[in-house]
Amino acid sequence: MGFKRIVAKSESDLVEIIENIKDWFKNNKFYKTEITSEKRKFMDPETKKIIEKNIDGLKVIDQNNKKETTIKFIPLLKPNEIKLELGGENETTMAGKIKNQMMGRGVLKSYNKDTKVPLKETIAKSELKKIIREEIYKII
Repeated sequence: MGFKRIVAKSESDLVEIIENIKDWFKNNKFYKTEITSEKRKFMDPETKKIIEKNIDGLKVIDQNNKKETTIKFIPLLKPNEIKLELGGENETTMAGKIKNQMMGRGVLKSYNKDTKVPLKETIAKSELKKIIREEIYKII
């Protein structure tokens, strides 16, 4: 399963990009597309309560080689960003098709939870730990 992130220039651009992606897959004769929906639980960052949201998705089947891919559109905290879950056999091809729908209104980036902290901060933390250890050894 692959994860991507669409970062649009504005919230309205994001809505247009998602609509273009859905329309392109629906109207393309080389792909058979089903619209899917599921409910997922999220924590509201302001109230800290669990809420349920509908997640839109596409089930895309390539007519040439019968490979099946699922694409799920998961909202993120920032209004101009959305996470894409790509699952199945044709993930890289679908990511390329989605990237073609951007048309200068946004960027398709890789998504990884671990890369949210800049590398410089992690280096600073490790150096701080090293300094603390050295000071403890001096005291002992």
